[in-house]
Amino acid sequence: MKSIVTSVVLALAAPVALAGGFTLQGGKRGDISRYSVGYTADPVYENGNFQILPVYELAHVHRDSDKGHQDLYQISAVPMLRYRLGSSSWYVEGGIGVSLFSHTQIGGRRISTAFQFSDNLGFGMQINRSLSIAYRFSHFSNASIRKPNPGINAQAIVLTVSY
Repeated sequence: MKSIVTSVVLALAAPVALAGGFTLQGGKRGDISRYSVGYTADPVYENGNFQILPVYELAHVHRDSDKGHQDLYQISAVPMLRYRLGSSSWYVEGGIGVSLFSHTQIGGRRISTAFQFSDNLGFGMQINRSLSIAYRFSHFSNASIRKPNPGINAQAIVLTVSY
């Protein structure tokens, strides 16, 4: 499993290793904590206030429980649609992508498949040319490919440093 995860991480990172910005995000929702490092590539499409940005993440997910695996690792790739609100520094964003989890159980909760879809909604502010801060809500689910499908919800503060 580790070699599969390593291969996927390298494959996702290869096309974007030279541009964009690095992200740190973390948060807790209920009994789930999720912290990640990531990379937001330069826009693959841009038209006025609208952008499409590839977002790649490597995350640690923890569930406060005394049952089973309490920790999971996750890699994700999400095309994020971002819309800047007028001429302000504020934006809204959303995207649906894919995730791969290291296990199919977390703290006694079974998620059935390592493959999960990643649904994301958020808003943020571009503080200056190289720094932005955002709030993001994420839902990870296998779209009922296999039961049970309880999903995992996470919320986070996202800090992006561009260069």
